[in-house]
Amino acid sequence: MGSLVFKSLYSNIQPPTGLPWNSDYYLFREGIKPMWEDPSNIKGGRWLTQIERTKRAERLDNCWLELMMALVGEQFSNLGSNVCGAVVNVRQKGDKVALWTRDGTNDETNLIIGNVALWTRDGTNDETNLIIGNVMREKLGTPPDESLRYEIHKDASTRTGSVVKPRLVLPKRHPREDTPKTSTA
Repeated sequence: MGSLVFKSLYSNIQPPTGLPWNSDYYLFREGIKPMWEDPSNIKGGRWLTQIERTKRAERLDNCWLELMMALVGEQFSNLGSNVCGAVVNVRQKGDKVALWTRDGTNDETNLIIGNVALWTRDGTNDETNLIIGNVMREKLGTPPDESLRYEIHKDASTRTGSVVKPRLVLPKRHPREDTPKTSTA
């Protein structure tokens, strides 16, 4: 999608804060369906940030726009093939913005992407997932007091409660840290 087409489309749709509860927006690569079962997503995972209701007005629309611009503007450079798409979920308990990746075990790449702010397609390459995670954090402007989680789609699809144990976590940053420490869960 070219930048002019994107700008025209974006200016004619309701921002996430204007949507009713339980609404979703998806922006995925051509040919990839925004479902865990899609062949490009089945081994993948997602970087996820949940926006508290109290911060909704100041963060949700901007996070979603920045993530879409990172996707359309190919901000993930050589890691872009690991990114499948992005999702925003409008929920009363707290909105979610997520980036889906291709390989859920590539932690390094997913951490980089996470700092930029996107999801990848394959949930198995840990190195890639860590890289993606770091890119996601940067693009979303995630505040130091918020962490980002990377969840494997298969784990999310078989969960018994509302919480999925993350594979990776980009932890909260201490205000004096220049770069976040990365860890595997």
